[in-house]
Amino acid sequence: MTVTTAIVIAGLFQIVLRTSFFFEQEKDLCSPAPSLASWIFLIALLDLISDFCLYPVRYMHLPYFCQVIVETIITILLTEFGAIIVWCTLEKLFWRLIKSTLLIMGMSPMTYNNYETLILGLTTTAISLIILAFVGQATDHFHMIRRKYHRIERKVGLNLEMFWDYVNGCGASQKGCKAMHDCFSDDVCCPKRRRRRRRC
Repeated sequence: MTVTTAIVIAGLFQIVLRTSFFFEQEKDLCSPAPSLASWIFLIALLDLISDFCLYPVRYMHLPYFCQVIVETIITILLTEFGAIIVWCTLEKLFWRLIKSTLLIMGMSPMTYNNYETLILGLTTTAISLIILAFVGQATDHFHMIRRKYHRIERKVGLNLEMFWDYVNGCGASQKGCKAMHDCFSDDVCCPKRRRRRRRC
């Protein structure tokens, strides 16, 4: 898998700074659509790249810094190609297709011009979200995020239960007594458990 540093640097250059090193960005925009769809597409592309091993295995004996540099350069190259060549071409294609379809269906040119940004924004955002969903399903990262969420949820629930048992004097249930580590040495908490230990 690609190192996280390369993904973060490429995302910083492409999504935040909008800087290009390998491909020259056209002066005119790809379409009047908002930039949200292109950001979502870049996130999907970075998610896909993060699942690849860009650094050759036979060079793994070199210092880790070499791997970071190589994967950063390749990731920036791939994200620029994806954003400037692939997504810009798709956006232009959808722009012309949507415009032609709506005008053929009878929408007046004035109405289309007034709502062009909204129409293209909704369409391109929906398409980029579909691409992100497919990529997340292919890389299995959605399942990993869901599993981590359930793990955190169970941990928070257990901590809240332990805290609630501690606030109630740990006398509500024997299960709560087992969860508390200091119940065996406290006179107030779990007296039955303490008396049982004295008998032994």
